Amino acid sequence: MVVIAGAAFLILAANPTTFYLGVYILIGAAIIDAIIYAMVGKVTVCYKCRSEFRDRPLNPEHEAFELATAEKYRQV
Repeated sequence: MVVIAGAAFLILAANPTTFYLGVYILIGAAIIDAIIYAMVGKVTVCYKCRSEFRDRPLNPEHEAFELATAEKYRQV
């Protein structure tokens, strides 16, 4: 969705008469992204096996997913 919206903006921004149409496409993509973000719940992810636990109560002791920590536990 982001790639398509970005490409559409670049194509439409090349012509000054359609520049605002490209801006509207970017705004629309951002709104759709915000709606999807609001609909998707929070997930607990295991660093070792990358399992995702959905529809479970969140543990307040767990912090946000940290990519650097995940890289330490990544199995090659």
